[in-house]
Amino acid sequence: LLASQMIMSKKGITDKACEELIISTLTTFPGTSRSRIADLISDYLPSFMDETQKNKKLSNLLQQMKNVNRIYASGTGKGARWYIK
Repeated sequence: LLASQMIMSKKGITDKACEELIISTLTTFPGTSRSRIADLISDYLPSFMDETQKNKKLSNLLQQMKNVNRIYASGTGKGARWYIK
């Protein structure tokens, strides 16, 4: 179990699993801010990524999910809140 945890911390979880974690979060807490989503999934992203890379990864995931109409943002910038569509 410890070895698999170490491997997961290096590799992170798949994009699909990250998307499901985001959907789960937005189901439980509609109107979640981007920074809160980042806090929740940060530990699940690969450990070799720095904060800038993790932020870019989250931006890409949110954008992809938005483009396929799974989620949407209300507001812009730091005041934006994310919801399930």
